[in-house]
Amino acid sequence: MRKWFYLFFAAVFFLGCVNFAWSEPPMEPMPMGGPDGATVKEMNAMRKIRDKYQDKRDEITLNMEEKKLELIKLLKQSKPNKWQIKKKLAEIVELEKSRQNLMVDEFFEVRSQLSPTQAIRFTRKLILLILQGVERKANEF
Repeated sequence: MRKWFYLFFAAVFFLGCVNFAWSEPPMEPMPMGGPDGATVKEMNAMRKIRDKYQDKRDEITLNMEEKKLELIKLLKQSKPNKWQIKKKLAEIVELEKSRQNLMVDEFFEVRSQLSPTQAIRFTRKLILLILQGVERKANEF
């Protein structure tokens, strides 16, 4: 039982770190023009994509916070029901999974708007942000 709890905690921690890194701007603004720079049209397209997915992520995040509060209430009961707690954890994990799927969808949609060179730069900067987010979270413990 304890092993599963630690595995669950590690999975939620990792997914939270990835989401934290994604919630920050995915990259510094690209210079306009030039071989590696994004055009105004590309920047507007990426902004629209980001706004579209941000609304969905915000909605899922609110639902997750509600489920976490419900989980806390279940845990604070004098005689907590093990199956209700497991069910609530499963709901939270599903919401986190859907949030991560949105992140992947957004990533590929943004990449489709970029040239191959820009896509490589975008991917590298995104990886650095994710790694910095993981490192930041690790340092909090």
